[in-house]
Amino acid sequence: MKKTYLIGAIVLIIAIVTIGLTGKDKGEIKIGGTFALSGSLSAIGDSEKKGIEMAIDEINEKGGIKGRKLALIAEDNAGDAKKAVTSVQKITSVDKADVIYSAFTHVTQAVAPVISGAKIPLLYSSSDRTVAEGNNLFFRDYFDNMDIGRSASDIIIDNKYTEVKVISEVNDACNQIISALEKGLNGKATVTKKEFYQNTELDLRTHLTKLALKDSDALFACSFRSAHTLMKNMSELNLLNTQTFQVIAPFLPVANTPEIKELFSRNNTVSSWYGFAEKGDTEKQKEFKERYSKKFGTEPTPDSAYTYDDIWAMKPALEKCYSDKLDTECFSTEMLKTNYDGVSGNLKFNDKGLSSRETLFIQAKNGVWEKI
Repeated sequence: MKKTYLIGAIVLIIAIVTIGLTGKDKGEIKIGGTFALSGSLSAIGDSEKKGIEMAIDEINEKGGIKGRKLALIAEDNAGDAKKAVTSVQKITSVDKADVIYSAFTHVTQAVAPVISGAKIPLLYSSSDRTVAEGNNLFFRDYFDNMDIGRSASDIIIDNKYTEVKVISEVNDACNQIISALEKGLNGKATVTKKEFYQNTELDLRTHLTKLALKDSDALFACSFRSAHTLMKNMSELNLLNTQTFQVIAPFLPVANTPEIKELFSRNNTVSSWYGFAEKGDTEKQKEFKERYSKKFGTEPTPDSAYTYDDIWAMKPALEKCYSDKLDTECFSTEMLKTNYDGVSGNLKFNDKGLSSRETLFIQAKNGVWEKI
């Protein structure tokens, strides 16, 4: 009888230890994210979050990372830098995330010191280079300001314009884009006048009037948050015959309504873009759109495709570098080896952690944005 009890006790101990080890092996790998889930940027933030969720679900369905499930810890920053800092402090100190995601330049610049202090890898969506360049654990996957400016200059020259006038929000990103534009024009076309405005301005007619636009001019507009206002004001001033070249013109939902797309179409607006468009997508992009719409009941944005790609692209690094915890230096080294063909095209990082994404251009025709 004692022998039977002894054997039973040993079996029980082995079972408890086995369960404990199994639980440890299958513990979660935490992806922390600070998103604009409310406020004026919520459409973008929600799409970014859904892209990550979709990738995580797919990876988990295939067994996760060597038996460990990925888990998303999502915090709402409402597009506000101070709220983002608070959310990231929670994600780093309370939730103990293994990797963190952020978006938008003003948000990412604010949270970067907190994440750097916690020595946690960061993937972010922003055109700003400096955050990634200053930390070997930080990686930027987005379009690049300098690339946009240089590519826009090529398109303006190809369209035989020799005089360019500029209207722009006051911010560092636009300054970088305009600087690259002027350098790329290289004397083949000249920027003859510039008008700058605060992104809180609701009427740009005075600035447009000061530019004294002619049909022979090209208008370059860096108006991330006010492309819809620009087009309405140009229509009111009978200026839609002046060809505009813009920066991610349909970025916000308010600039992607049928009414505004009709104005873009009348203007034949050409805009820099990223990811996918309404027309001219690859089969992989079409298939992603279908799966995303079926899962969430809404159309994806390019931002959702970028975040979806980011999670899949980091999977090999997590598999190699996660044991009891994430080896961050190993993770950084492996991420630099990334060569991932995703929904948004090929993704690689240079030695500064900057992605080499293709700069696309789209043109509004008959109420639809087409790749050109």
